[in-house]
Amino acid sequence: MSEAPASPARDRRLLAALRAMLTAPPATVHECLGDAAREATGATASAVFLASEGRLARVAGNDAADLETLAMETVATGVPACRPREGRTVAAVPLSIDGTVAGALAVELRGTEADLEVLEVLGAGVALAIARDRDRSGMRDRVGSVLGRLATHIVHELNNPLGGLKLYTNLLERSIAKGEVERSLDLVRKVARAVDALATLVADIRAYDRARGTGALHQVIESCLDECLARKGSGGEGAGGT
Repeated sequence: MSEAPASPARDRRLLAALRAMLTAPPATVHECLGDAAREATGATASAVFLASEGRLARVAGNDAADLETLAMETVATGVPACRPREGRTVAAVPLSIDGTVAGALAVELRGTEADLEVLEVLGAGVALAIARDRDRSGMRDRVGSVLGRLATHIVHELNNPLGGLKLYTNLLERSIAKGEVERSLDLVRKVARAVDALATLVADIRAYDRARGTGALHQVIESCLDECLARKGSGGEGAGGT
């Protein structure tokens, strides 16, 4: 069986297919891979399969027994394969993600020529897209966890003066009812200080700048940002691990 020769037209189709696939939303990347395989190779049918819990499932493309059979063989061996089928050719390449065979791309072509190089490039492209999406998803979860702790810190900082305000207003109400002028004035001053503390916290949140600020809230935000950056730089493992 011969392999289709490379040509400028084929390379242009391949580049266009890769561009469409790599810029596609994560939810449609498998469908884009099947479309790209047909566009780049002129295949009459294509299908994308992913392995899950020991089984191979078709996640996009045409439902054809020949494609699934060869995809299963390719996943089992980890190498590309071609099989002639009465004037046509079925070809499949493994999809390797993070060094593990995670599925296969299979196509049906007219004639006896199969351009496995194109299929392997497309397979590598979709593996890159899937790995990128997994990395983004994992980073989103990790950053969300850090931001959750940041929100908890901010709520704690706000609750302290709010709790003081509630206490002082209750005491002030009683003092006024009893006619305790001096004590009432003292409580009014405490209420004013609590309001000032709240205003300072709100101002810190609204005017946050990494280049400035030395308060407790600034330090909390800095700590959370540094943890996010450390997790990204270490591939997701922060000081405490996840």
